[in-house]
Amino acid sequence: MMQRKTKDLIKKDILIRFAPHKIKIRTLLKVFSNQPILIGGCARSGTTLLLSMLDAQPEVFCIPHETSLFTVRYSKNKKINGFLNKMAIRLLISYYNIPKKAERWCEKTPRNVQHIKNIENVFKNNFKFIHIVRDGRDVVTSRHPDNPDKYWVPIERWVDDVKAGLKYKKHPNVFTLKYEDLVLDFNKTMKKLCIFLDISYKDALNWVEKTGLKKSNAWFGAAKNVHAKSIGRWKKKKYEKRIRQFMDNKEAVKLLKELEYQP
Repeated sequence: MMQRKTKDLIKKDILIRFAPHKIKIRTLLKVFSNQPILIGGCARSGTTLLLSMLDAQPEVFCIPHETSLFTVRYSKNKKINGFLNKMAIRLLISYYNIPKKAERWCEKTPRNVQHIKNIENVFKNNFKFIHIVRDGRDVVTSRHPDNPDKYWVPIERWVDDVKAGLKYKKHPNVFTLKYEDLVLDFNKTMKKLCIFLDISYKDALNWVEKTGLKKSNAWFGAAKNVHAKSIGRWKKKKYEKRIRQFMDNKEAVKLLKELEYQP
């Protein structure tokens, strides 16, 4: 009785979160045979781009919307919370039409990077996590398309998110991916990532044609091949004040050095 009541509460939570996406309830739950993939990282670091690339893989079902499910604490008890997190993601996935070839699912919420410990508790050793990082100066000079007068990401958020992810850089189930490597050396970087995830490298090469995630507000438009235009954007004169603020943050500068970004 308690489990059924809890399940109903979680279902209500999911329906409230995803009502704008008009998801449909399905009765059959897909059984996935392979490890789930989770993506996290500071906003404006390429999380949406990466999700779209992985969606081109026939064996991976990418949840098309940020769920924030692993940032939710349903219970203070770790075992109970882990059980409820699993129940929530299974219920959510059951609302989608899953391709028959899909062997695993992938979820992207930037804030996942702050909750790797919880994800580890939920899935034990049976998960893969991709922490994507990007030069903080390019991140904090990005403006939101819906509010072009304001910078999208506070300097402090970049510091906090990157620090949270780097705590797990030596974890065998965590892959730290630099956005710049993905853009400037796509083939080599994608090959390494595919080996880590144990998925086909061949399907990754033509991801733009194969992905089902064609458009996102995070891209300012439709999906397209990666390019280097946004790398080093911070060097433009109009961002001088913003960059001074960034460089005045000692922790931000320390992280730039740790990630081997040139001053």
